[in-house]
Amino acid sequence: MRNATTIVGAVSAVLLLALASPAAAQGAATSAADPKKQRKGVENFLKADKDEDGLLSRREFKKLIDLNARSNLGEADNIARTNKYSIVFSLLDTDRDKSISLNELGDAARKAGQ
Repeated sequence: MRNATTIVGAVSAVLLLALASPAAAQGAATSAADPKKQRKGVENFLKADKDEDGLLSRREFKKLIDLNARSNLGEADNIARTNKYSIVFSLLDTDRDKSISLNELGDAARKAGQ
């Protein structure tokens, strides 16, 4: 079963990496602190992970960002509007297996929190 805390951190990391600016980081941190936004981020992750394998393919990652943009979570709207899906996906896919694992998202969340 997926760890909801890891998913929330992962969603926050995706949003933090979107623009890599102090303003973006502050916005994502605020989203992560809001319990309603946390729940929505987890719900969106679960919706995006169509095959329920805990990994996001490029298509599933795009779905996550689009859902988060519609939910007004963090910087997802900026990723979608500027079509930076591929750039952010590549930053997060550290093992280059063409999918993003919860571990990769969790690592990104920890790094973004430093």
